[in-house]
Amino acid sequence: MRLDTNDIRAYEVAIKDISNYADGLGTVTDTERKEALSRYALTWIADHPAQFVGMVAKRMVAFWFPGVFQSGWSTSHKMIDLAIAIALLSGTILCVYFARSHRFEIFALILGAGSFSVLSALTHMDTDGRYRVPSELILLTLAVPGFLRLLNKRQSRVS
Repeated sequence: MRLDTNDIRAYEVAIKDISNYADGLGTVTDTERKEALSRYALTWIADHPAQFVGMVAKRMVAFWFPGVFQSGWSTSHKMIDLAIAIALLSGTILCVYFARSHRFEIFALILGAGSFSVLSALTHMDTDGRYRVPSELILLTLAVPGFLRLLNKRQSRVS
């Protein structure tokens, strides 16, 4: 999935539209400008909910798999980044699957990583892997036990 030319044009049109709106406000205070732009953004989201959800989904993909959108990254860099993301996400899924206790704690950690992911994905303009590090550290605490439980389960079948 790549950010294609139509998506870039849609972002450019939206930014130009917002910019024109802001310029049309004339001489207002920063607080009034912020309030007007917030109202404008909320109105736009209400008028275009499907497009907004699509944009948010692309931002989440870009957050967890930034190599998809990074044309400047080498193939090996993209592959390593992809492997790390898949390992963390699959390990976390295994941890949830094998969880018999500490479910509240597991849910709290996933909620924390998810909240940070959404916050970061929606507030940063560029799609770079460095913004993912705090969420990765949270998921690492879940992925390792997930893989260990999988290994224990496989060992118990062999013996």
